[in-house]
Amino acid sequence: MSIRVRTANLTEVRRLLHRVLGPALDIYTAVIDNKTGQACLQLELARACVSDAMSSIMCVLPEAEFGTIRRSARPPASRAPTTRMRATD
Repeated sequence: MSIRVRTANLTEVRRLLHRVLGPALDIYTAVIDNKTGQACLQLELARACVSDAMSSIMCVLPEAEFGTIRRSARPPASRAPTTRMRATD
């Protein structure tokens, strides 16, 4: 799943993602576009967690823009197990 956020608060975004997604957040990368002041984060989650993850992210980052959701290229055995989301504040 990809989300786009302003780079000015990238540290806070990272903290919030870890807080609400917890161990369900397997890996992620961020590509920063200095021209637009935005970062595109690619999040890797178990398929069963995507809907809950989107709801949690919308609660803590209402300004985030969601992009493409696609299957991971990594083999299933190398991914984190399906984990429940943490409750949001």
